[in-house]
Amino acid sequence: MNSRNMKRFASIACALGLTVASATWAAPAAADSQDAEQLARLVKELQAQQLTIAANQAKIDEKLALVAEAVRQAKVFVSRPATLR
Repeated sequence: MNSRNMKRFASIACALGLTVASATWAAPAAADSQDAEQLARLVKELQAQQLTIAANQAKIDEKLALVAEAVRQAKVFVSRPATLR
């Protein structure tokens, strides 16, 4: 191979190498974008679940308070003498 052919071969090899490298670097960027979108969706879903759990916990606390009051009243009623019932 003469000098001219070597330069041509080198320039084609570099161009091919740059094309492969850019394609390789572009693929992870797209995957990172998809991962970020999926992560954002999962975070929103998790936030919605946390709001639901908080609302359910408030309902549970309210019902527990009602049961505790009913038990307190039952204890008061039972502690009275039979003649006052």
